[in-house]
Amino acid sequence: MARTPSPEGRDVIERAARTVQRVYRGYRTRRELRGFGLSASARWAEAVREAQWHQLHRPANLQVAPADDGFNQARRNWQRAVSVARRAGGDDDRVSGSPSTGSKSTYIDVVSSGAEAKVMDLKYFLEIVDLKHRHGSNLRSYHNYWQNSPTNQNFFYWLDYGEGRNLELEQCPRERLEKQQVRYLTREQRLNYLVTVDEAGLFRWDKSNELVWTNSARFKDSLDGIVDIEDDAPQFIGNETTTESASICSSSSSSPSSSSTSSSTTSMDSALSDEETKPFTEEEYKAAKVMKKVLHASPTTAFKRMMGKSTEKENMWIFVADSSFRLYIGIKKSGAFQHSSFLRGARIAAAGMIKIKHGQLRSLAPLSGHYRPSAANFRAFHHALQQQGVDMSHVSMSKSYMMLAGIEGYTKAKRKLTT
Repeated sequence: MARTPSPEGRDVIERAARTVQRVYRGYRTRRELRGFGLSASARWAEAVREAQWHQLHRPANLQVAPADDGFNQARRNWQRAVSVARRAGGDDDRVSGSPSTGSKSTYIDVVSSGAEAKVMDLKYFLEIVDLKHRHGSNLRSYHNYWQNSPTNQNFFYWLDYGEGRNLELEQCPRERLEKQQVRYLTREQRLNYLVTVDEAGLFRWDKSNELVWTNSARFKDSLDGIVDIEDDAPQFIGNETTTESASICSSSSSSPSSSSTSSSTTSMDSALSDEETKPFTEEEYKAAKVMKKVLHASPTTAFKRMMGKSTEKENMWIFVADSSFRLYIGIKKSGAFQHSSFLRGARIAAAGMIKIKHGQLRSLAPLSGHYRPSAANFRAFHHALQQQGVDMSHVSMSKSYMMLAGIEGYTKAKRKLTT
């Protein structure tokens, strides 16, 4: 029979239990403040915010609205535009109202690093607004058609339920539009991709404390994050792609929107059209290598070429660093898992391609089609890694960094000449 503890023994046990609880609560709170955990209140706040977002951006047919509802419709359009700007220009981890920044010894804010936080490229804002998060380049093809059509319907209502629901574009078939849906992670799902730095300067998965290895032959993505290739974890079914949606619709001269109240995206129409670029071929790029033609080569063409080469490299995965330089790493799956997946389109400190072996950083490339980070962002990220004690002894900087810096210098010089 078990012995009943004496009153003195019970007091000792109770004090020990309270001490354990106090230490654990402190540990849990510190992790939450550093972005490594979620409290129950944070989960509720995120659920409410997402419900409000879906309600606000749910496609609606304007033609069934009352005739005197113009003021309310304009108000809703402004609310939508403001909500998109807040999501794209804010930090996605700030839900509960309290800042979720890291400790001074481990994390620094991107603003204090000398670089500006990078907002996602305007071309992909449609992807944020779309409740299905269909790939931005595919949506732009239909958005251009919608702009030039005599309709008074909201773009997303027109696309899915209205006059354009049966439209099939040659450059972007409806099947590809629906199939390529980018996975946007919740705050809780994002923790599966969070990595930390140990005392030896090696990267470890925060969820398991195992060393990171960007080896696609040994690991795969799942709904539970990166798992062993043989693991039977549930997959993100339905959004797999067979080809990269790289063929972007050629820009055409955009007519003004058919209605000032037809969509909250109308205010972005001209900017979206200006950002459109023509696709390029392998032969065109090779020909542009000749010095005469390099002078006339588009920086966008060179950037796309760099993106393609880095993606083809073995064991190069994608990464995103948030505005507190917390690092998230995943496997790129064209049209399904992109740089925008990690923070749901919110601003970032850095983004690109990364290679790690047995926890040791091997290669970095500042390439992201969704964010187009600058060389300054990449330098700030490199400095943040050094401050966190990352082992940089085997790191090779991609040639893309030098090319990116060159493109930025070329663009600045060209602007000065034109002005």
